[in-house]
Amino acid sequence: MTEPGFHSYKRAPKASRPTITVQCAETELKSLLRSFGLLAIDFGIGEPDHERVVLQVSKPGSFSFPVNVKAGELISVRPRELAGTEVTITISWDDPK
Repeated sequence: MTEPGFHSYKRAPKASRPTITVQCAETELKSLLRSFGLLAIDFGIGEPDHERVVLQVSKPGSFSFPVNVKAGELISVRPRELAGTEVTITISWDDPK
């Protein structure tokens, strides 16, 4: 099985520690792959085809990146096989830690 690719999302307007907020009507993101231990959404940083996963999300909520990002660095999203779930993603650009 081939992994789905990353989709460029936003570039960091400043050096920061982003917080990702994932909203959907369900209490868990429905992933057809969850039974295989794969999570619903990956967030990565880096240029296209050179992304590295820094955060994996399987439920709605707010999640801080475990690393700082540089100004201009690209944040990308890789949705897994989400089934019947409409998801809204927002980013707040918090000060670096």
